[in-house]
Amino acid sequence: MSDKVTAAFVRSFFAKLKRQTGPQRVLVLGAGTSGDMLVRDMLRNYTCGYLPVAFLDDQVRLHGGKVQGVPVLGSIDKLSEIVKSLPVDVIVIAMPAATDEQMRRVVEYCERCTVPVRTLPKLDNLVNGQVSISALHDVAIEDLLGRAKIQLDWQIIEAGLCNKVVMVSGGGGSIGAELCRQIAGLNPTALVIVERCEYNLYQVEMQLRQDFPDLLLYAHLGDIVDAVAVYSILEHYQPEVIFHAAAYKHVPMLQSQVREAVRNNVLGTKIIAEAAAAQACEIFVLISTDKAVNPTNIMGATKRAAEIFCQAMNGRSATRFITVRFGNVLGSAGSVVPLFKAQIAKGGPITVTDPEVSRYFMTIPEACQLILQAGAMGQGGE
Repeated sequence: MSDKVTAAFVRSFFAKLKRQTGPQRVLVLGAGTSGDMLVRDMLRNYTCGYLPVAFLDDQVRLHGGKVQGVPVLGSIDKLSEIVKSLPVDVIVIAMPAATDEQMRRVVEYCERCTVPVRTLPKLDNLVNGQVSISALHDVAIEDLLGRAKIQLDWQIIEAGLCNKVVMVSGGGGSIGAELCRQIAGLNPTALVIVERCEYNLYQVEMQLRQDFPDLLLYAHLGDIVDAVAVYSILEHYQPEVIFHAAAYKHVPMLQSQVREAVRNNVLGTKIIAEAAAAQACEIFVLISTDKAVNPTNIMGATKRAAEIFCQAMNGRSATRFITVRFGNVLGSAGSVVPLFKAQIAKGGPITVTDPEVSRYFMTIPEACQLILQAGAMGQGGE
């Protein structure tokens, strides 16, 4: 091969590589405050991999104008037409304040295009209300949940956690990690996390340190069935509020793992609850499940046993013991939704308990908000 041919090949290879590794051209849906902030972040961080090329927004007054130097080409119903006429690599929905109906309409428009779609979380779920590239994620079922948002008394919740040392067991799990994130935003004196999975603990710790740099955070790798470790942690940090989220939750698996289910869900709860009482912790919140109501499986039975123990503990010490139950949580560990997704991806069928069954879902943030409110309002023994 001649030098000229070799040089041409090298130039062609690197030109192709540059095209493949260049920034993704982004069409942003929503030119309001959130879209403005997001595009500003993209333009400021030139290594982020995103290049905004245009906006679409239903506000007619914005049409023909520019936001951060990026043109607003028209309304969102023109999406298919714009994608065909512009080189677009990804569509970003920057509408965190959109209603569920608006969000579903926008997603329907996006489905008509063959371009990947990403979105921002709901406004309530943005860390400190800040819009940034790091908040972008693929559109999930949670983004399309079709019902009114729950109403919470954040004043009561913050009053119960502000300037308190708060501990979360199982803080690396789906519920535990979200609890930690929400608690971190309520100005606790310190947040103590106990988690036995090192990778999960690492993930939640890094995320919290990034999002809440001023938070006094202690992350402990440990197991709630290790009584010596549990008593040592509580004695050292003296938590005033404990959220006990550590548990096994996978119903079919626990049917054949009875010993481990009892050991973790019952004995582990007994150890941490007794340690909380011994250290005069103010509030102990057990996170339980609707499957503890007239349980028909091992998981439900172990959680019911944990509930009965915590109810019996209430009144024996200064600690208020409160139990919170909830049902199906979208995206949580053990949820049926990942199974449904996998079955759909394989072309079906979708296996359900009964063709006529109805399932009622809440999102992980909603579940955690209800847990926090229950902890703030509970008198003990509930």
